[in-house]
Amino acid sequence: MPEDVIDNALKDIFIRVTHFHDNFGMIGISRELVNWERGLMRGRLFRLGRLQFNVRPFGGRISVFRHKDSNRVQALLNDGIAVNSSGQFDGVNGQFDGNVLRETLCLKLDKWDEVLAYENPILGIHIPAGESLDIQSCADSIDYALEFFPKYFPEKTFKGFACNCWFLDNQFEKILPDNSNIIKFQREFYLYPLSIGGSDSYSRIFGKDWIDHEFKNLPRKTSMQKAVAKYM
Repeated sequence: MPEDVIDNALKDIFIRVTHFHDNFGMIGISRELVNWERGLMRGRLFRLGRLQFNVRPFGGRISVFRHKDSNRVQALLNDGIAVNSSGQFDGVNGQFDGNVLRETLCLKLDKWDEVLAYENPILGIHIPAGESLDIQSCADSIDYALEFFPKYFPEKTFKGFACNCWFLDNQFEKILPDNSNIIKFQREFYLYPLSIGGSDSYSRIFGKDWIDHEFKNLPRKTSMQKAVAKYM
């Protein structure tokens, strides 16, 4: 293993322990994170520059096609997935604007190749805390991953990259400016809906006790908190 990969595993543990100390006043690590950190120690998860990666099955209930001539990408929702009137999975925060088109699309298979489907192996992207989400640093990490995994794990093939993260919510396009790193990061990916609501976003933005606050008492210290509170 390259030395920087080993150093970055230890760096992640330091971040987690520091966060625990800031919240609880003692040295430790949250129970729900122990298995995650074990992945770093046992070679199942790797931080390569700004981002972390692991090989896992793709969990998106979609099939992704690429046009043979134009390279345009189009995702189709799998059969049996219910979508509500706002374009999200049925039952998920129905008030949100969606990103699923309700009309049926037909793709000619002599013009389109299926390039990704449910449970295909992918490189999962995870974004560790503690540093700015600089887009060039993220691009460098992905380039690093494209060299690292074929070299050290040639048996672990993968068909693409995927990231599940609270700030990939497409509502941020209405909340944050175009030059925001979050918006820039979103636009590097093909967004699709998940069957989860927004509670994780709220806790990340307003803190773990956000649910106990009345709306008018939510903290508005950071630019993110101010922008989201204003939008809400």
